[in-house]
Amino acid sequence: GSGWSNERINFAPLKAVNGQINVRAEKLVYDQVKIAPVSLQVTLNGGKLDAKLAQFGLYGGAGNATVFIDASGKVPAQRVNASLQNVDGNTFLKDATGLESIEGKGTLSVNLSATGSNQRAIFDSLGGQANVEFANGAIRGVNIAKMIRTLGQGAVSGWQGAAPEKTGFASLGASFQINKGMAQTDDIHLVGPLVTVKGGGTVNFPKRSLKLRVDPQLVASLEGQGRTQEMSGLGVPVMIVGPWANPK
Repeated sequence: GSGWSNERINFAPLKAVNGQINVRAEKLVYDQVKIAPVSLQVTLNGGKLDAKLAQFGLYGGAGNATVFIDASGKVPAQRVNASLQNVDGNTFLKDATGLESIEGKGTLSVNLSATGSNQRAIFDSLGGQANVEFANGAIRGVNIAKMIRTLGQGAVSGWQGAAPEKTGFASLGASFQINKGMAQTDDIHLVGPLVTVKGGGTVNFPKRSLKLRVDPQLVASLEGQGRTQEMSGLGVPVMIVGPWANPK
């Protein structure tokens, strides 16, 4: 809620030693994220760190990742390249971000770079590409078909969800082009038994806000959800704007 931190990140230890480290472990735990098994190769040279995680296990899936940090100059630079396949989306996102609203098997790829010595500077300069896709899952706490009905009465605040609500999907994903912390997409998509969604817009990482336009379409009977068969095919273009934790 307080935004990104301006507190300086201390990269000085990267300049204190040169060398190479190779580690194999049954499990690596970083914060709440658990990687098992893992093979880690780290090279330190003149304030530059090059770390490679090869073919690691992650929440039922697998992945590869490289992290490069250059702290040799006045302004530290960072680069991350990662690919994850067939990951259990719910447990991974819960441990990695605290998000508990997505179910399904996830595929994720990111190629990101940034500069700066604090969180705010890093997200202000963030650039690169990201792709995310979830299959055969659900969005917890949100019933998009029900939300379409509510929107007929005016704007709504927040995600209008409750714990029992769900929106099931066969696929959910998007690809993003990121420049100076602004992530642009034109291919948001959700395909489910009751509703399909297409859309695009901007995710503002520095301000942690959304500006998206999506077009949900009812595609099947909503009996039991307060609607009737004749509503099938109804489309209501929707703008989603504001802080990403509580948009309108």
